[in-house]
Amino acid sequence: MKKSLLIIFLIFTGLLFFTSSVSAAGTNCPTGLVPCGTSGCPCTLCDFFVMFNRIFVFFLYPPPIGGGIVLGIAILMITYSGFLFMTAYTGLAGDPQGAFSRAKQVIIYTIIGLLIVYGAWIILHTFFYLIGFNRYGSWYQVNCQ
Repeated sequence: MKKSLLIIFLIFTGLLFFTSSVSAAGTNCPTGLVPCGTSGCPCTLCDFFVMFNRIFVFFLYPPPIGGGIVLGIAILMITYSGFLFMTAYTGLAGDPQGAFSRAKQVIIYTIIGLLIVYGAWIILHTFFYLIGFNRYGSWYQVNCQ
């Protein structure tokens, strides 16, 4: 259990620090998660916020825009609970009642996690919209000059 958690942690840590060697048109700045650090693109304070925004988008948005990590993990967890339901129903599980309750628990916790993550997004977006922050641009997009 500890080995698998360590491997998952290392994979996600590696994804966070992944930088692309592809440059934006006309600049030497990388287009990966880290927006600076090459010889022609020194790091500024604004680049820190751009990097945080790119990591945020990578985790929360679905694949055409971001990486969809949150949705991917949710799909894997629901698939796992479906497997638990099937093994409990067919009698392959040692304890069918325990497998049923574990499967229901995994689905419930997955849905609660999705509601917390995306509910927080909706609450923040609504709050910033109501206080008028949308006049200055979107609060979740960082534009450096």
